[in-house]
Amino acid sequence: MALLSDLLLAALVASFCIGAAGALLLGSRPAGRFVAALGAGSGALAALALGLRMLVADAAPSSWSSVSSATVFIGLMLRLDSLGAVFLVV
Repeated sequence: MALLSDLLLAALVASFCIGAAGALLLGSRPAGRFVAALGAGSGALAALALGLRMLVADAAPSSWSSVSSATVFIGLMLRLDSLGAVFLVV
């Protein structure tokens, strides 16, 4: 079941990044607004699904890291536990 949480977390990050990139690259044209809205909407749905899954299923904390844990100052790590899930749903 941790695979589902990891996939939802990856979908959340990817959707928001695609929406932001679309808004920056395409500007205020209709295509840019559409891509930004689509990215924000799909990211919000992924966040809601992930938050509900963490709260209802009492799942183990989900984490994602862009680098190995050996490097302390470089990279990105996201971790979602039950307290963070409350803020995703609200």
